[in-house]
Amino acid sequence: LFVARVPSGGLVMNPNPNEVCDTAYVDREELRDMIARANSGELRLTPWFEMIAEEMLFKWWDDLDDADALLKHREIESIHRFGDCAADSPAASP
Repeated sequence: LFVARVPSGGLVMNPNPNEVCDTAYVDREELRDMIARANSGELRLTPWFEMIAEEMLFKWWDDLDDADALLKHREIESIHRFGDCAADSPAASP
């Protein structure tokens, strides 16, 4: 999960193929659409991704243009527990 302004030349990613099947650059609305499609069974996302997006990502996104506001999201000492993602997310169903 990476939130950033992408330089005009793009960003080079080299994800581990055992962990990541696909990557995409999306805006906020495209991501919301992807989550909705996952919940309807049209698209598969990892179960934890929707939880992180809803609980954290969209809040980070709101502050992306303000470096001082973005610092409030810095939690290097915290462990976030989102519950049983396999049970909580329709996107987790095969």
